[in-house]
Amino acid sequence: MLLDNDYPKDERVEKEAKSLVEAGHSVTILSTNFKKRSPKATIHGVKIIRINISKKLKDRLHPFTAAFPFYTKIWSNYVLELLTSTDFDVLHCHDLPLCSVGHEIKKRIPRIKFIADLHENFPNLIAGMSYMSNPLIRYFVNIPKWYSKETLWLNNCDGLIVTASGMKSRLESSGIFNANWSIIENTIQLDDFIESSEKPDKNHITLFYSGGITVHRGLQYALQGYHLLKNDFPNLRFWIVGAGKYEQTLKLQVAKNNIKDVVFWGWKTQEEMFEIMQKSDVGIIPHLRSEHTNNTSPNKIFHYFRSKKPVLVSDCDYLVEKVKETNAGLYYSDRSPESFADNLSKLIHNRPTTSYGLNGYNAVMNKYNWKVTSKELLSLYQRL
Repeated sequence: MLLDNDYPKDERVEKEAKSLVEAGHSVTILSTNFKKRSPKATIHGVKIIRINISKKLKDRLHPFTAAFPFYTKIWSNYVLELLTSTDFDVLHCHDLPLCSVGHEIKKRIPRIKFIADLHENFPNLIAGMSYMSNPLIRYFVNIPKWYSKETLWLNNCDGLIVTASGMKSRLESSGIFNANWSIIENTIQLDDFIESSEKPDKNHITLFYSGGITVHRGLQYALQGYHLLKNDFPNLRFWIVGAGKYEQTLKLQVAKNNIKDVVFWGWKTQEEMFEIMQKSDVGIIPHLRSEHTNNTSPNKIFHYFRSKKPVLVSDCDYLVEKVKETNAGLYYSDRSPESFADNLSKLIHNRPTTSYGLNGYNAVMNKYNWKVTSKELLSLYQRL
C-alpha cells in the first residue's frame, strides 16, 4: 500500500490493512514520516516502511501532480527501490495523486496488480482550496488536467475502490470503466466505540458536531439556523468538537452575532469525542453540497448512528440517501439557515414519537459496520 500520510493515522487505511492481514494476506505500507518515527515498524501484523518526504515538500508538490510529474517521480523511485528487494503482487494506492505512481509502475511491471483506492473526489476537492484564489497557482494546478489524468490513471488499474455509488457513477460518466469496482463506505469498527455511562442533560437539547472545521463543512449556516431557533428553545446548545483553519472565523461569527451557548471543544481523541457525543441529543452534519461532498462517505454519520443519536444533515446526495434509507433523522437545504431551523424544530418536536436514534443504531449494527463492509474489500482481492 502507498499512503502519503503518516501511519498509523488514517482510519480507513488502518481498517483495510488490518482486515487484509487477518484474511491471510501480507501487507506492507510505504508511508511518509512527518513525525520522525522509526523508519520501520510492524503494527497488528502490518509492516510499515516510512520514507523521508517532508510535509512541506508534500504540500508544495501535491496539488501540481497532474500537470508536473515531480511528486510521482519521487514516489516511483521509492517503490522501484523497494521492488528490487521484495516481490509484491499488488500495488494498492490510496487517493488520486498516488494513483499516478500506480499507473507508472504498472506500465513498467505489467504483472503487478494496481488498485486505485479513492477516498474522495480529489480534483473537485482541490478546486475548492483557498490557495486556488491565486490565479498563478490556479493556472499551474490545472483542474482540467486533473480530470484528464484521473481518466488516464484509473483506466489502467486492475481494481477500483470508491466510497459511494455516486462516485462510481461520476467516474463512469467520465469514461472510466473497470471490471473490478468496489464500493467500500467509511463505516466504523463497532469495537472502537466506547460505551460510557454519560447521558444527555435533560435540562438541555444539545446539538453535536465532530470533525474538521473548514468553510466547506457548512457550520457557518448551521450556527445561523441554530441562532434563529434559540428563542423558541432557550435550552438549546451547540457543541463543536474538532479544529481547522475556519475555526477562528466561526468564533468571530458567534461573538459578533451574540450566538449563545456554543462551545468549541477543540480537537479531542476519539475516546474523548465519543464521551462528549454521548452527552448530546442530535448529531449534525452540515456539509455544503458539491461534486465532492455529494459522493463521499463521512464516518461521523455512522458514529452518530452507533450512539443512538437522531441526525440532522444537509442535503448532500450521500447523506440524504442514508437518512432516507434508515429513517434516522431529517435533512435540510445546505446553505439555508431557515431550512436548518425548520427541520431542527421538526426533529425536536417529533423526537418523543419517533425512533430516529434507534433506527440509526439498528442500521449500523446490522449493515453499516466494518465487519460487513470489509467483505467487499476481501472479495476484490479474491477476484484479482
